[in-house]
Amino acid sequence: MLAAAPPLAAPPPRPSIVGSAEAREARRARPRRRGARLVRASSSSATTTQEVYLDVSFGGADDAPPRRFVFALRPDLAPRTCAGFVALLTGSNAGVDPSLTYRGCAFEPFGGKYAHVVRGLGATIHGSKKFVERDAMSRTRRSTPGAGGGVYYGEEVDLDLDPDATVVCVPVAGPGYGGSRFAIVRVGDSPASLRQRILTNQLVLGRVTRGRDILFDMIQAERPVEIVGGGVL
Repeated sequence: MLAAAPPLAAPPPRPSIVGSAEAREARRARPRRRGARLVRASSSSATTTQEVYLDVSFGGADDAPPRRFVFALRPDLAPRTCAGFVALLTGSNAGVDPSLTYRGCAFEPFGGKYAHVVRGLGATIHGSKKFVERDAMSRTRRSTPGAGGGVYYGEEVDLDLDPDATVVCVPVAGPGYGGSRFAIVRVGDSPASLRQRILTNQLVLGRVTRGRDILFDMIQAERPVEIVGGGVL
């Protein structure tokens, strides 16, 4: 009588990587079909801001403390120009060239009482070339709010969301282009007929988050308002 054949051994279980980090990463990178078009999963980029300060003096009494602006810059939109602006604000390169700082520069009115300009000491804020962020301009081209249209770049100015919008900007064409000039502009307060003039051909680096009251006092100032310091918060 023949002996019964031994039962077949069960195959060893296949290793599962369903829950492993490698498997999850592979699934995220795998193309997905959406409708008739193949797209890749992508993560949304968060808004990046850099807080800096600018101290100004109205002159007069020697013991009068300086007053402070705080800006929220957008290096995610214009990294090179923001880096150059911060270097001039802090004076980090003034030891190499005394003109590479905003300290000692004064504000001048521009566009009536709605904008104030600092012309700088001749230093460029755009890098070694006249303007190096054409890619940033092509990505952030926007229409100016107000009458007549016009184009500006950088951070969006939406007066519906922020009716008191006050911005820091630098020129990308016209007077001051390629130099260290920058302006603080009360876009929301200005008449619609002026918004095109004061925003067109500007790159908006960020917002004024503190110090709007200083701008109103600058309108009445009897002496030039001078920059006495600046830095990163």
